[in-house]
Amino acid sequence: MDFHPKKFPTQKENPLLKSGAGFTLIEVIVATAVFSMAMVLATTVFVVFLQQQRRTINQQEMQNDARAVMEEIAQKLREGVADYAYYATNFNLAPQKLLSSLNGSNDECLVIRDALNEQYFYRLAGGKIQKFSTSTPGTTACSTIANWSDITPASLTVEAFSIFISPSQDPFQGKSYKACGKPGDFLDPPDNDKCTDWGTFCTVDGNTCEYQKLTNSILTCYCTPQRFGNVVPLHPKVTISLKVSRVAGQLTLSETYQTTITSRIFKNFDKLNRYAP
Repeated sequence: MDFHPKKFPTQKENPLLKSGAGFTLIEVIVATAVFSMAMVLATTVFVVFLQQQRRTINQQEMQNDARAVMEEIAQKLREGVADYAYYATNFNLAPQKLLSSLNGSNDECLVIRDALNEQYFYRLAGGKIQKFSTSTPGTTACSTIANWSDITPASLTVEAFSIFISPSQDPFQGKSYKACGKPGDFLDPPDNDKCTDWGTFCTVDGNTCEYQKLTNSILTCYCTPQRFGNVVPLHPKVTISLKVSRVAGQLTLSETYQTTITSRIFKNFDKLNRYAP
């Protein structure tokens, strides 16, 4: 019988538990520095991301507000035209007055008259676009109007409001525009193949075309004396420019928006308008 004590395998010693094992002071300092730099970098990136996101949101809101203001005016311009009668009375149709910076310090404003003879006024005052409308149109100067209402939100500031009206003369009055026809063609109306320039607009001025066509050294087209109805050579259009700004916290945003609106009013058009170029 073996009375020798049984030897059990001893547990493997962990080298980390030995005296003197672990991180040195230099290693701890380096690790802490790397971790701190990583945290600072991550925090900076996060803050920049939040700022950019906030800037994008505010810029989008500013853009939406500016577009809403421009669409409000554009809708009226599509349904009407610049009120040439107003400008003829107040500015004597001086072309330079139709390219105006409406800064609110003078008597300039955008005036529109629609097909129902409603009159709409727009001006810049106190950093806001203001509107006035009346069903009894006239040539009253903007400075005498009292009942203006803001169409811009409180968060939006309009720094500049400029308009350019083209043409500077009322295209619905003045010259009488007719369709061109060959001399001797007095049918009502002349057939398409009987006029070299059928569809070209011309003016009645001593039975001569303003836009004659020279063929074989001969002017072959002239304005017919027949009354086929007046047509308009072009439709009035207005270019609007808005410079707006928005302050949100420490952010200050500023943008300039511009658009051109063409009137959809067809005055004095008869059966010849289908030949309009």
